[in-house]
Amino acid sequence: IVFDQNLNVVWTCNAFDHLDLKRLATLDDRCNPQACPPLDLDTAAKDWTHSNALQQTPDGHFLLSVRDQDWAVKINYGNGEGDGKVIWRLGKDGDFRLTPADASLWFTHQHDTRYEPGSENRIMVLDNGNTRHEIDPNVQTRGQVYELDEQNRTARLVLNAGMPYSLALGSTQKLPNGNYWFVAGYLPDGSGNSVEVDASGKTVFALKTKAPVYRSYRLPSLYGKVE
Repeated sequence: IVFDQNLNVVWTCNAFDHLDLKRLATLDDRCNPQACPPLDLDTAAKDWTHSNALQQTPDGHFLLSVRDQDWAVKINYGNGEGDGKVIWRLGKDGDFRLTPADASLWFTHQHDTRYEPGSENRIMVLDNGNTRHEIDPNVQTRGQVYELDEQNRTARLVLNAGMPYSLALGSTQKLPNGNYWFVAGYLPDGSGNSVEVDASGKTVFALKTKAPVYRSYRLPSLYGKVE
């Protein structure tokens, strides 16, 4: 939903109109009462999309992270003139051919999908990895960067940094020094793990908290610009 400055609705998009209703959540995810608003018709509901991040793209559309579909989708917003249809789907069984050609490298149940600042074709993703974890409990959560060629529908994985498995939560950030800040927010022991990695994926700093962390971002100062 897009509002104007007076909170009037000026544009809307409904997933039921534009996504495949026959495609279930990849883990047949359920929304249980303790994790969702009260349910009137049953004790649990299908958690079909669980979208968790939205960003306007450099060309005036929307990038939406749809966690339970294992996709990031580009939505036709057209700076307010679009019809809301899906332009493309990034992820396994989507519209892009991955390089390297290894389907296990695609993100699953991701968080905080966003474009790198100043880039028109690089997308950062916190790959929680839940779908992979169902197959292999030893897999890691990963901080990833994809370089997209939208015209030819190719995606090149340029960064794939491993970190402890996080079943939920997470965020991504490009730092001023060229490194990346990834947050694996909900480890099985209830802790959170934030890491800084360089362009090769090597961890150069790590911070662990006793509590889960939904998002975490590095700031130069709490008091404005630092000279």
